[in-house]
Amino acid sequence: MITDSSSTPSCVYVALDVAKLKHDVFVKLPDGKTKTFKVSNSASYFDKFCQYLTSLKHPCRVALEPTADYHRLIAWRLIQHGCEVRLASSIACARTRKAIFNSRDKNA
Repeated sequence: MITDSSSTPSCVYVALDVAKLKHDVFVKLPDGKTKTFKVSNSASYFDKFCQYLTSLKHPCRVALEPTADYHRLIAWRLIQHGCEVRLASSIACARTRKAIFNSRDKNA
């Protein structure tokens, strides 16, 4: 069945690369434009990031790969601000890297 795209709610897609000190952020807006920036691993920067996502006035879907315990705080904060958060399996990420770049290690 073909769905009418005009009735489908527009959505903001966010991809987070979680790290110890700073998280890399990729945002795809409903109009197709993209933005990239970094968010420091601190509560004040998490609040600014959530305020930015809230200001976009669209539902947000966030994907991130669990990294040690560094993903927990930002994921919790995003959920509290109404974002839909999905964890990407590290095995799935490694298999995708291998398929695209012929290497399981992102540093190789």
